[in-house]
Amino acid sequence: MTMPDPPSARALEFGRQYAESLARWSELFAAASALVQTNVTMGEAYASAAGEFEQWMQNMAKGPAAWMGPDAMKRWTEMFGTAFAPKAGKD
Repeated sequence: MTMPDPPSARALEFGRQYAESLARWSELFAAASALVQTNVTMGEAYASAAGEFEQWMQNMAKGPAAWMGPDAMKRWTEMFGTAFAPKAGKD
């Protein structure tokens, strides 16, 4: 039995280029997959944030009673004090 002739330099170059092409396609699909996943995550975050923003806008539209209610004003004065109350230690 005789051995087949070894592949020519041209055939070897074609094989090398073909392998390079497959590797590049693999990189492209991996990057596209990561891009799709990022877009899905952004879409989920957008949907969540849009709902929160819409709720905030609706509450703001109700007027100061919605966002300056007694609980909110109490928290505000606990954190910052009142504008008209004398500061402790100052007479």
